[in-house]
Amino acid sequence: MTATVPTLLFEHRRVYELAGDVRGSADSVKVGTADLVRHGDDVTVVAWGWMRHEAERACAVLAPDGINADLIDLVSIKPLDFETIVESVRRTGALLVVEEAFVTGSVGAEVLARVSEALPGQPLRLHRVAMPDVIHPYDARLERAILPTSTDVVRGIKSLLGR
Repeated sequence: MTATVPTLLFEHRRVYELAGDVRGSADSVKVGTADLVRHGDDVTVVAWGWMRHEAERACAVLAPDGINADLIDLVSIKPLDFETIVESVRRTGALLVVEEAFVTGSVGAEVLARVSEALPGQPLRLHRVAMPDVIHPYDARLERAILPTSTDVVRGIKSLLGR
């Protein structure tokens, strides 16, 4: 008898605006395994959901300037592929977490804490790009004012790297 595990799948409403190839069953995503979207040696960027797309744009903007990032899409929060994150940060020494969530009490805060605990004694540069701790507005114009963008990610990476 096979056990059934309840699973929640959340899709961001903005993914419906995207155009392009869709992953087929041959290369489908495995829950619990992060997706290394880009490889680079300067900084590790961890994002998920819509923020993956904002981070991808930021990485594309920075690459011509010689700033290359490991961009990791978590794919799933629980289980979390923490090993992929730690391996990357051990190599780059810098971690930027990008999330569409409040700064306080977020998944990003947990990722930053766990990385700092997993790599004691290693000099790390840690930063995050997230929403401020305010009430999430329903008005689209007000929401746009607090949601992180690729420009925020570019600024975050440059700040983290001291550029």
